[in-house]
Amino acid sequence: MTTVSKPKSKSVKISANLPRAELELLRNLAERLGINMTDVLRNAILLEDFIQKAREDGSKVIIKRKDGAMQELLTRRVE
Repeated sequence: MTTVSKPKSKSVKISANLPRAELELLRNLAERLGINMTDVLRNAILLEDFIQKAREDGSKVIIKRKDGAMQELLTRRVE
């Protein structure tokens, strides 16, 4: 019997310059979520891509708060 395994995607190591406050946010998120900082960054990239594609299609991303209030999620470009 032959088994076929999915090929692993190749990872590339990068370096990033972050202000100390943002690095601390990254560390705190990783700790709160129980994942490493690389996975936090990967998730953030995927989420940003989803949001931008939705906005490009003319959609809005809405957050429904636990009290029922609705709020549109707006993102900004980082410069």
